[in-house]
Amino acid sequence: MHHAAVQYRIELWTAIKRAKGFEGSFCQWWLSQEFAEGLGPLPEQPPQAHLAILIYQAFHHEFRSFEQWHLRQRQQILQAKYDKTMKALLQDLQEA
Repeated sequence: MHHAAVQYRIELWTAIKRAKGFEGSFCQWWLSQEFAEGLGPLPEQPPQAHLAILIYQAFHHEFRSFEQWHLRQRQQILQAKYDKTMKALLQDLQEA
């Protein structure tokens, strides 16, 4: 374990735990997830490889779920705009 590698891991883990975009912090968000019950709270120090893989996989799964939810929301908004436009066009044609 070279000193630079250890320092890099510590800095990377600190950056992950301070990541923006989570309600509160990543650590707080993590604890609010159902899968955290099985994995427990995030460690203070960089996790061992096995735990790091589990953390990544759990986060990746949640991210993909959020991505799919976001796409569905966007599709619904676009469909509503389309429906509104078509309704307005039909109304204009009926008035003409």
